[in-house]
Amino acid sequence: MTTAACVRVSTHKQEVGGLSLEIQRATIDGYCQRARLGPIVWLEDPGVSAGKPLRDRPQSRRLFPGPDCVLVGEGPHHVIACKLDRLFRDVVDGLTTLDAWDEDGVVTVHLVNEGGAEAIDVSTASGRFTLTMKLAMAEMERRQVGERTTPAMARLKELGRTTGNAPYGYRADEDGVLTPAAEEQCVIRAASRARALGLTLRRVAKLLTNEGHRSRNGRPFSHSAIAAMLRTP
Repeated sequence: MTTAACVRVSTHKQEVGGLSLEIQRATIDGYCQRARLGPIVWLEDPGVSAGKPLRDRPQSRRLFPGPDCVLVGEGPHHVIACKLDRLFRDVVDGLTTLDAWDEDGVVTVHLVNEGGAEAIDVSTASGRFTLTMKLAMAEMERRQVGERTTPAMARLKELGRTTGNAPYGYRADEDGVLTPAAEEQCVIRAASRARALGLTLRRVAKLLTNEGHRSRNGRPFSHSAIAAMLRTP
């Protein structure tokens, strides 16, 4: 039996609050101790985007048939990751990988941080269905975020502003995917309500400041910052 743990980051320099390699390793190690799985074969891929198929990554490719394949000996074999997106974000890649693993005896895929540890027996019809649905939901959510944020990024380009950083109200993950930032979205909604009441941009900025809200640099909001945030979806 082989217990293979996949840890991956898209950039060598991690964002604050991101799943660093160290955090992933510690989380998986703790899970394996509790589940009595091991010893662990670590497949560590730093600086690799989730867009690259698993079989094309420097270390994770060792999960597939070849001279350096880690799935040796009699199964059942286990593959573990902190989140589904550490393995793949594409439905086609995920299902193709599962088909390849069928031949190698991979029985269980463990997702340690998916709202609580979850072990999915992919050798069964129900397990395969569960993982397929998770892949489909993840892909849909990613596409929906792209649909919402594309107009905002286009507007920033029109204004001559850089698109290297996420616009106010959003955060960019390590793969460059934009997702809504809860606290900033609350500020945007407050500004929208104030504008709907007829307040000028300057009065909205003053109102937010009086309520204790600040821009990302810690300074009070300017009227131009309010105008920019209200153009975001």
